[in-house]
Amino acid sequence: MDVPLLGRSDWWTLWFRALGREPPISRHALGTQLAAEYLDVAEAVAGHGIAIGSPILFRNELASGRLMPAHDLVVSDGRSFWFVYPVARQNTRKIVRFGEWLCDEAASDRNKAHAFIRTAVVMQP
Repeated sequence: MDVPLLGRSDWWTLWFRALGREPPISRHALGTQLAAEYLDVAEAVAGHGIAIGSPILFRNELASGRLMPAHDLVVSDGRSFWFVYPVARQNTRKIVRFGEWLCDEAASDRNKAHAFIRTAVVMQP
């Protein structure tokens, strides 16, 4: 069964490398490449192919059954997200409170996704 692979070709290459396999070279194997991960996942939810998406960011879609993991392998490229702000405003109340809230939310999501995170394989691009 041929199912389009949705999303960035470099992510698919990384995933196939983690499996020890060559990625598909065919242009037809790769489906639409959209501008953001959530759009790739929305396309997968709509039934248009298989997407690579963060099990942390798309935990609700997985939990509800709108998405199903196509494989047990979770691969990370080691990327990070940063919370940045001007140094001159680092002690303002809204920056401090937002930073605290953001850290609490990230910790909560990390704890809920522990099963995915503990099995993740980190690959260098």
